[in-house]
Amino acid sequence: MTVSLSMLAGAGAQFFDNNGVPLAGGLLYTYLAGSVTPATTYQTSSGSGGASNSNPIVLDSAGRVPYQIWLTDNTDYKFILKTSGGVTICTEDNIYSSGESVLPLLAASSGSSLIGFIQSGTGAVATTVQEVLRREFNARDFGAIGDGVADDTVPIQNAVAAINTAGGGTLIFDGQYYLGDNPAGPALKKFEITTDNVTLVFQKGAKFFVKSDSSLVYVFYLNGVGNFTLKGVLDVESAATTPYSTTGIYGARALVIANNASKDVSGFYIDSINQLRGAHGLLVADSSSYRVKNINVENITTKDVTYGANFVNNGDYVFIKNLTCTNAYRAYFAYGCTKHTADITSIAPYTGGTPVNLSRYSAAEGGSSVNTESFNLNLKVIDPTSNITCVSIRHIGDGGSSQKIQGINIDISANVFATGLTAANFLNYASTGGAITTTTFNAVLTNINLNLNLPTSTGGFYFGGGCNWAVKPIINSSGADPATVVDGYINFATADLRSYGGTSLLVSDKAAATSFAFYGQNSNLIWTVGTGSPNSVVSARVGSLFTRTDGGAATTLYVKESGTGNTGWVAK
Repeated sequence: MTVSLSMLAGAGAQFFDNNGVPLAGGLLYTYLAGSVTPATTYQTSSGSGGASNSNPIVLDSAGRVPYQIWLTDNTDYKFILKTSGGVTICTEDNIYSSGESVLPLLAASSGSSLIGFIQSGTGAVATTVQEVLRREFNARDFGAIGDGVADDTVPIQNAVAAINTAGGGTLIFDGQYYLGDNPAGPALKKFEITTDNVTLVFQKGAKFFVKSDSSLVYVFYLNGVGNFTLKGVLDVESAATTPYSTTGIYGARALVIANNASKDVSGFYIDSINQLRGAHGLLVADSSSYRVKNINVENITTKDVTYGANFVNNGDYVFIKNLTCTNAYRAYFAYGCTKHTADITSIAPYTGGTPVNLSRYSAAEGGSSVNTESFNLNLKVIDPTSNITCVSIRHIGDGGSSQKIQGINIDISANVFATGLTAANFLNYASTGGAITTTTFNAVLTNINLNLNLPTSTGGFYFGGGCNWAVKPIINSSGADPATVVDGYINFATADLRSYGGTSLLVSDKAAATSFAFYGQNSNLIWTVGTGSPNSVVSARVGSLFTRTDGGAATTLYVKESGTGNTGWVAK
């Protein structure tokens, strides 16, 4: 038999009458709880091995118990306090020993609800320890081991489900988590967040291991939610036995943000994503009139990942402080979205890849109603492999003149030359996955501003072997030798190529160039090639030249000698 000190009158307790006078000679009767059956108490922790208290216990002249009161564990008591004359002062039922009931209660899952808590400071409100602790979740609370060996998928799914049910909160990861194998079959959404106001905290050393051959695994999938914060580094290692793929059809997608079907969602703050192998570091997706907005990213670092950051018909007002991708097919791929600012470093990009790809899909090809516009990007290509086009700008499907790629500003640099290195291409495709087409597109490509700092021998601009537009694309180029064109079939009748501050404009094959215009600083037209007289047709500043391809003696070269409009041309 074990005993524990009574919670009532256990040691040196003093009792008083109703007038506050010490209860000299008072009587304390002890019974089994809820009865009049006398129950024995003990004077020491020895319990039955020592002396028992009298029943009733007679208080001394100061109203104190003469000995300690120890109760039998797992036995509840009733105490009745009377005066020395037998008048009842009070009855207290269901008295338990200090160890018999309190410790099990505290050790129970609800024990923290029995302990009070109040924060320091004026106006602090009393609560319980349980309430305070439940303001944050930890994957370990749901059984995650975090040793990188045990499959922690289900425990983490339970943790995410709890935070979804709670309507938001903070979920902490402090281990290394193996997420099982997805050898083939449909894409898996490992951890789907369906509520706003979620913060994921990845403590130092936290990491996720994904095994997926020939299929996709979405590690964290935000399904139409906003006000999301990622603190620390979301570190994902995507193991695979199949070779690295340029199509992004297998492996991990570390973080996916999907739009909401009934409202815009906004407010995404991401500290850092680090990924080794797989499909995507960050993917923002789904075509809808409802948008994903205000995405702020401090850092994304990937290696052997097909796409570093990919915005598929969604993702507006995006700021990425640093995106560094090694051996990526496309470090930055965006279409059907607007207002992006990003600093991009592509290290040893995948052979034949395009570190930056900006596209616009027609509605028939699955595009959104939002144009690809207002981009400010800084691209650095480090140690390029062969056949790299730094920037690719493309229309896929012709959705008419309302389909636009415009307001694109990109600084492009590379540290060394590699075979086939090209500054940019401008392409039209009839359909998704189809070939480049020479069919005239009504879709618009305009106000493309490229500032080049590329090695000698780098190719300039490629227009897809004869792509044509109903409205001339306007491409503004600046930097040293910014507009060296290597396309063997460029028709300058369909594109205005404007060069600012460079030393030359070179065309490798002028046979097809029946007309073109060369612009100088501040968009001033300084040299035009075309047919017929320029008078009353071509506006230019004084000192400009016009070369007439159908002219004769004294009508082949014209000089703008006066005026500010389309007059003042004099044949030479």
